[in-house]
Amino acid sequence: MGRKLPPVTAVAIDDIGHPATDGVADAQQRTDGPGGQQQRIAQRPLDLIEALAPAVVVPGHGAVFQDVAAALAIARRRLDGFVQHPARHALHAAKVLVKFKLLEWRQVPRDRLLAWACGVPLLQALHAGHFADGAPMAAWVQAVVDDLVRVGAAEIAGDRVLDR
Repeated sequence: MGRKLPPVTAVAIDDIGHPATDGVADAQQRTDGPGGQQQRIAQRPLDLIEALAPAVVVPGHGAVFQDVAAALAIARRRLDGFVQHPARHALHAAKVLVKFKLLEWRQVPRDRLLAWACGVPLLQALHAGHFADGAPMAAWVQAVVDDLVRVGAAEIAGDRVLDR
């Protein structure tokens, strides 16, 4: 970064969390490979956080933490993994989007959630770009919901999907 920044006691951010980032770096776009422009753009916030060298980080979600170097290393490894495996990144982005909708609705009939998701342009693009040769869109969205249930981020109760 070249310029000297003043000491920072704490920084509130959403680009990294502890123990790892949950960020989604433009999953709709196909990756341009390691070291490409998309990866460089996605790493800029991490570089800025590193340059600020905060003593404490207050993430947008998760617990406050102090080991910034470790969190940055985890975030960079995760970003590298997304660049190396764009379909994994696309699936992660889909789960994040569905989870945020569940946070908004708290609970929703499964059919309504599937209908909503099948109509979201970003989810359509992720499916078309990475998963269209497999399951149809509705089945793929159901698999995304099932994965959220598997990790404890959602629950199925009868015909409803509940946020957890």
